Amino acid sequence: MNPSILTATDLSEHAGAAIARAGTLAAAHGWPLHLSHVIHPGLLESLQALLGLAPQELGEQHEATIRQQLAELLASISPHADTASHCAVLHGKPADMLAHQARELAARLLVVGAHGQGFFNALRLGSTAARLIRRSPCPVLVVKQAAAGNYRRALVATDFFPPALAALRLTRELLPDAEIVLLHAVETPFEGKMQHASIAGELIDRYRQDAEREGLTKLRELVASESLPADTAQLTRHGDIARLIIDEAEAQDCDLIVVGKHGLGPIEDFLLGSTTLNVLRESNRDVLVSL
Repeated sequence: MNPSILTATDLSEHAGAAIARAGTLAAAHGWPLHLSHVIHPGLLESLQALLGLAPQELGEQHEATIRQQLAELLASISPHADTASHCAVLHGKPADMLAHQARELAARLLVVGAHGQGFFNALRLGSTAARLIRRSPCPVLVVKQAAAGNYRRALVATDFFPPALAALRLTRELLPDAEIVLLHAVETPFEGKMQHASIAGELIDRYRQDAEREGLTKLRELVASESLPADTAQLTRHGDIARLIIDEAEAQDCDLIVVGKHGLGPIEDFLLGSTTLNVLRESNRDVLVSL
């Protein structure tokens, strides 16, 4: 099955950014674009009680209205691409239904907005985002800013394990013209124990500096092995990983942050830990979560 992009909307006034971004990416790659809206269980029952309509009549009217709105949204982005476009109305829990549809479509990317109502508003709170990202069979792009052309500069966080390498390759596949900024957050796992053991501060500093030098060496090797441009920005920083990612994305003027869904080594799982969710909550940049 050919690659495609799946995006979802809650039809709120803030939902257009994700659709526009999905349309831009679909156009750039010539991939089909699928636009979906999920009707959450209980909504029709509430409307039925309010309007006094028969369940079937209300359901048909509501779905027809939504399909018309989706078709208009697709038409609004069609000038940007000559790709096949499809719309769908799904019924069920949003995270479950979108993950299921992404699997059926063998989607290359799922694009969702971070601002809106209901389900999409919950993305900012973390739990719904975690459930969607955990269940999605493909990378998830969380859009927080209005699309203004193609992404220019992407910060890719790496711990040098295979999932981080996959994140880098995904970024280059999706955004072949974007500049890459590589960031390695230095982990010194025994630093706390050294401090409790009253080891001299200069020795701890030397330990940290050695770790940073090792990180830079690995970054240079990564640039060479992946045939990245020689002037690719390579950063090693020490501190809280999520905070470093957010701060460096701003300092480096990046309009996209790329993190892995899973990590190894000191960070056993980006998603089940706090790093990815903290970045999703606190950064005002778009965030691409790779598998």
